[in-house]
Amino acid sequence: PFLRDACLDILSSETIRDAFVDLLILSPLPNDDLTQQKLITRCVVELISSCQMGKECDSINEIDEDDDYEEVERGQEDNMKIVVGYKVLMKHVLEVCSIWNEIDFVNQTDRNQQSHISSFIIDAIDYMQQDNMHGNTLQQAAVQEMVVGVTNRLKVSDVKIRVDGMMVAEKIAPILGETLAFDELDAVRQRHSKRQDRPPIKQRYIPLPAARTKTQERSKKSKKKKTTVKIDPDEEYLSDESSTSSFDSGDFDNDSESCDSDWKEENLISYNLTDDEEDLRPFSKPVYLRECLDYLRASNEDDQAKYMHEVGLEEISKLVRASPPDLLDIAESLTVELLHVENKYNLDSFTKLRLEGLCSLAACAPIATIPCLQKEIFLDVAFEVRLEILEVMKYSAAELCGQRELEKHRLERASLPIVEQPKIMGKRSIVPHQLPNDIKDDVIGDVANVVKELKTRRWGRSRHPDRNITVSNRFGELSSLYFYPLIRGFAESKTREALWGGENGGRLLSRLIITLSTFVENSGNHPGTPILASDLLELSLSFYEAENPELRVSALVSIATCLPSLSHDVLARFTYEEKLPLRLSKTMRTDSNKDCRQLAKIILSSLSNISSVMLT
Repeated sequence: PFLRDACLDILSSETIRDAFVDLLILSPLPNDDLTQQKLITRCVVELISSCQMGKECDSINEIDEDDDYEEVERGQEDNMKIVVGYKVLMKHVLEVCSIWNEIDFVNQTDRNQQSHISSFIIDAIDYMQQDNMHGNTLQQAAVQEMVVGVTNRLKVSDVKIRVDGMMVAEKIAPILGETLAFDELDAVRQRHSKRQDRPPIKQRYIPLPAARTKTQERSKKSKKKKTTVKIDPDEEYLSDESSTSSFDSGDFDNDSESCDSDWKEENLISYNLTDDEEDLRPFSKPVYLRECLDYLRASNEDDQAKYMHEVGLEEISKLVRASPPDLLDIAESLTVELLHVENKYNLDSFTKLRLEGLCSLAACAPIATIPCLQKEIFLDVAFEVRLEILEVMKYSAAELCGQRELEKHRLERASLPIVEQPKIMGKRSIVPHQLPNDIKDDVIGDVANVVKELKTRRWGRSRHPDRNITVSNRFGELSSLYFYPLIRGFAESKTREALWGGENGGRLLSRLIITLSTFVENSGNHPGTPILASDLLELSLSFYEAENPELRVSALVSIATCLPSLSHDVLARFTYEEKLPLRLSKTMRTDSNKDCRQLAKIILSSLSNISSVMLT
C-alpha cells in the first residue's frame, strides 16, 4: 500500500514508467541476492499492473484500435482500471521479452541479470491467466516472444540459463492449453512444496509441561508404595465375606496402582512392525550375480516379471560389494545390461538402483567393467547414457583412490558429540564426569573392553586414537587404464558430427575433459601422474579458446588440475615455449564469461608461485 500511494501518481507518465522498468529490470544489479531480486520484480509487476494512465491513455489505445474505452459505463469504472493496468503491464512485458529472447543477450549477458529478468516475466505471467479479452493482442505478442526466448535458452549448455527457460516454459504452458513438466525442475518443485507444507511458527514449538510441585511428587511417591499385610499362620481362617472382601479389595487397589505404574506407555518396548514380506514372494532373493542377470532379463509374459526386475536391481550392489566368485565372469554382461535396461514397470527407485549397481561394478571389478564402459560411450547410445558413463567412471576413480572412505570418516567424526574436558588436578578418572548419562554408559562399556590391553602400559594409547586414518591409493596403478582409452576414442571419433557437433557435443566434450582431470587428480603421487598431466594439458590448451563457454571453463579447470602434477622441465616448456602465461592473461582480460576470467586469474597466480618455488 505504501508503494502504491507513493508511486502510482508518478508512474502514470509513460516516460517515467519506461525509465522505471529500465532501471529496476533491465539494468545490471548491484548484488546477487536472489531474495532481493524476487522482491524487486514482484513489486514492479504489482505497481505497473495497478497503473492508471491519465493523459497517456491514448498511446495504449493506438496499439489496439478495436477497444473503445469511451463507451464504458460509469458502473464499469473499476473494471476499466483493471483493463488499463493490464494493458500497461503487457506493453512493458512485450518490450522486456523482445530483449530477453535475443540470442546475443542469452550468450553474453551475466547469468544473474538473466535470472532477474526471467523472474520479472514469471511474475507477469500470473496476470496473463485472467479472462481479459481486451489485451489479447498484446498478450499473444508477448507469449510469442517468450516462446522464442525459451527456445534459445534450451540450446545453451549453461545449467542456470536452461533452468530459467524451463521455468518460463512451464509457466506459459497452461495459457497455451498444454501441460509441461521438466525433470530437471523436480528438485525446485520439491523445495517449494516443502516450504508450503512447513507448519507455522506457532505450531512448530510445543510448550514444555509445567514442573511438578513438591506436594505432587510426594503424592506420587506415596501411591507407588505398596502396603503389606502380615498374616499369622496360626490364626484361625475366617470365611467371612465382609472381611475377605475388604482385604481383597484393598490389596487389589494397591496392586492395580503398582501395575499401572509399571505399564505406562513410556515403559513399554515397541515392536518392530516393518516387514519386507520376503516370505510372501513366490521366488527367493538372488544369491549369485548370474541370478540377478536372469531376473533383469525376465520376459514380459511372466506374471512376476515386475517383482523380479525390482529385486534384481536391489540385490546387484549388495552382491557385488560382497565379492562373489563369479564377479569377474559376469561383470561385463551385467554392465551392458544395466546400461541399456529400461524402466518398463515405472519403478520409483529405478534410476537410483541402476546407478548404484553400475558404480559398484566399476569400483569392485574395474579391469572387467571400465573397458566395456569406454567402448559403449563412443557407440550409438543416448546422450544421457554417455554422461552417466563418465559419472560412473569418476565415482569408481574416487572410491579406488580412497576419497570416498575419507569423506565417510569425516562425516562420522563430525557427527560425534564434542565434549570439552577441563584439566583435572590429582587423581584422574577413566570416564569424565562431565559426559551426559547416555554417552557415559556407552563409554564405560568401551573402556571395559580395552582395560586389559592397557593394563601393562603406563600411558596406553593416545587420547584420540581414531581421529586420523590412513587409506591406500589403489587408483594410481589403474589410471592409465582409465585415461588413455578415452583419449584414443576421442581421437578416432572427433570427425563424427553426430557425436561432437552442436550444443550436446560441446557438453559431452566438456564433461570428458573434466573426467580426465579427475583421473589426474585421483592418481595422486603415482610415478605415472606427471605423464598423464602433460598429455591432458596439451589437449586442454586446444579448447580453452572454444566458442562454447562451458567447454572453455572445463579446459581451464583441467589446466589448473594439471599444473601441480607437472615435472619441472615440462612446466618450463609450457611456460616459455608454449607461452602459457600470455594466453591466460589474454583470457583474463578479454573472455566474455565471468567464470573463465576468474579461473584464468587464479591459474596465473598459482603459476607464478610454482615458478618462484622452482627458481629457489
